[in-house]
Amino acid sequence: MGKATKNKVSTKFQTSASNISKHVTSKQPNAEPTNAKERLEQELGLLHVRKQAIHMNHTPGDTMTHKVKKKATMKRSANARQQKKIARALLIADKEETKLEKQNEKAEMKKLRKNIWS
Repeated sequence: MGKATKNKVSTKFQTSASNISKHVTSKQPNAEPTNAKERLEQELGLLHVRKQAIHMNHTPGDTMTHKVKKKATMKRSANARQQKKIARALLIADKEETKLEKQNEKAEMKKLRKNIWS
């Protein structure tokens, strides 16, 4: 019984002229080029395909080689406002830092006093 199914499978997948598509050609597309001209044509074709693939997959956030526009310089008033914002942010950060330092000092003092009383 095993032999019969084995023969059946092998006959099923045999190649015959009726099973081959009429669009199949004997030339393989990935074959190595034989001379310099064919090699250059193949490389140019690959470069063209890569370029198309890059442009098709491009989204605005991607890092793609493109011309970078120069950032316009700020006017004097806009620059002054920005400097004020930065100065205020630094002042607030310094206040927060001193506040945290005082909290830590107070916590240490509480621990010391607690240890003295116990």
